[in-house]
Amino acid sequence: MRAAQTAQSDRAEFRLTHLRIQNFRCIRDLTLELDETTVLIGENNSGKTAVLKAIELCLDRLRGPNSKVFDDFDYHLVDESAAPEGADPIEIELRFREPAPESLPVELQEDLAEVLVRLDDDRRQAALRVTSGYDPDETDFVTRAVFLDAEGDAMQVATPALLAAFRRSLPVHFLSALRDAGRHFAARGPFWREFLSSTDLAEADRELFETELAGLNQRLIQAHPPLREVRDHLVGAGKVVTFGSGDAVTVDALPARAAAILSQARVNMASRSGASIPLERQGEGTQSLAVLLLFDAYLRRRLGPEGVAAQPITILEEPEAHLHPAAVRVLMDAVRDFPGQKVVSTHSGDLIGGVDPACVRRLVHRDGRVRAYRAELATMSAKDRRTFERTIRRGRGDLLFARCWLVYEGETEAILFRGVAEALGVNLDRHGVAGLQCAEITPAVVFQTANQFGIPWYLVYDGDKGRRKYERAAMDNLNGVDPADRCACPYPNMEEFLKTNGFADLYQKDVNKLAAAKRAVDRMVDRDTAVPETLKEIIEKAVSLAEK
Repeated sequence: MRAAQTAQSDRAEFRLTHLRIQNFRCIRDLTLELDETTVLIGENNSGKTAVLKAIELCLDRLRGPNSKVFDDFDYHLVDESAAPEGADPIEIELRFREPAPESLPVELQEDLAEVLVRLDDDRRQAALRVTSGYDPDETDFVTRAVFLDAEGDAMQVATPALLAAFRRSLPVHFLSALRDAGRHFAARGPFWREFLSSTDLAEADRELFETELAGLNQRLIQAHPPLREVRDHLVGAGKVVTFGSGDAVTVDALPARAAAILSQARVNMASRSGASIPLERQGEGTQSLAVLLLFDAYLRRRLGPEGVAAQPITILEEPEAHLHPAAVRVLMDAVRDFPGQKVVSTHSGDLIGGVDPACVRRLVHRDGRVRAYRAELATMSAKDRRTFERTIRRGRGDLLFARCWLVYEGETEAILFRGVAEALGVNLDRHGVAGLQCAEITPAVVFQTANQFGIPWYLVYDGDKGRRKYERAAMDNLNGVDPADRCACPYPNMEEFLKTNGFADLYQKDVNKLAAAKRAVDRMVDRDTAVPETLKEIIEKAVSLAEK
């Protein structure tokens, strides 16, 4: 199997590299560049599922002109009074390119000959544009699809035959977050049935097996008086109705054919006690993981040990569903090994810790539009990239899901800002504000990462001798934003600030400053001492940035 996997991974892939979506669901206009593995993150209703469905509908569901692949709620409705008939047409454009000139397998060149075009860099491309909207003349919604030339103009109508060839060459598989082993491992499950065919048995083996089954069945009937009695009584029906030749009535207590018994194949897994339990009775996490691994086996079986020209596109929604965080962290190793291209959506910071940050796309619904952000790690030094990997991606993957980063120097601020929010009745998690201590992180890495992923940040720092490091990093990464919206130095020293704002009695000789901060928080939460206005303004500023 390992040799087969290596052979497949060495094949040049004709890959979906560019996707543009207009007026589809919540997306007004979005362009995405896709990698071999692309991971979509973002809040609910930020467009992740819309991206996945756009690919599936155009590449798997579309069969020809006027295919009814879109429904009323797929059209982008600008407000609550808008109707699908008045919506701007859906337009989805997908471009596939070979990774290097002359790297396309001969089989694909032949299958896609009518739609392939050569680009200026000598690579070949196939591009499909699907449009759908209400046509007053037809008094109905009309869907059309065309293949494009190198300039993006219509070149060839996407006939059913061409679309079929496209699907054969670039098969698409969609696995939703609801992965029920009872359904996927059923005899008619789309992946499991691939492994149940009796034609995989040698003819001699099949005949021997069915002969043994027939003998066992006869012995079982003879040993079971009730079934034998029913059989003998049914033979009497021959007095009324004429049957064919041979035994008038037989009873199959066991399936008589290999195909029938294979269709009843069931996967069991050992419990902690050692008992063998059917897969569909296992926990949701085990079932979900089993379906993913079944799908991987299915892909490799379809590709075959020698590899084939067709390279699949796997669309995977929330692979982390029902899994323990420890399992999620290593899950992407298995997903990355799936043959072909993968487009994945996730809500898991643990999963982000297991993927290359360059393949992550963060979708943000802002100013009435969905925008995509991605990391440009090439702009960082090698040292800064290591810092990002160690402290953010692997250590705090959840940060990439936040709406705003509240950045501060040390543990004292971490205790105080969370406590002040509690005292003010502000739930920072609900507002999407994530705290980030950067005393041991290069500040520039924090700000560059936030900017690249479209996350507003707000830096609060002391006026001590280390302030220059923070000021310089912040000013170098403003990206045209007003400095007042990105940083504040509201006190020379946090401890001195607290002493002058009602907490002086907590700071006795040799007092632990973290213990003092915790007691100060307790007072503010219990309303024994008022929250200092400066600290209140910091929390309000972070929340306002998150809510913009």
